[in-house]
Amino acid sequence: MQAVRDVGTRYSWVQVEHPVYVVDFLASAGAPAECWRLVDGGDVLEVLEWVARHQRGRVVAVSLEVEDAGGFSLVQLTPAEGLRQVAGW
Repeated sequence: MQAVRDVGTRYSWVQVEHPVYVVDFLASAGAPAECWRLVDGGDVLEVLEWVARHQRGRVVAVSLEVEDAGGFSLVQLTPAEGLRQVAGW
């Protein structure tokens, strides 16, 4: 990863009042895939703590559900292939 100091604003900030997180546990040896929507939660750290408690060795992907003029979209917060282990939260 390369860190580059931001020299201008090319974006705008959006505050999500009531975030909904989508957590996908991918299928693994003997464990089926599961998809969860976490509502009425706090920030992303609270979500990662929940994921760490329920991961049980499965690969997981976390997204934020946002609504815009076109409907609902998911903003990926983790790599598309998922995280192998969420620990230390």
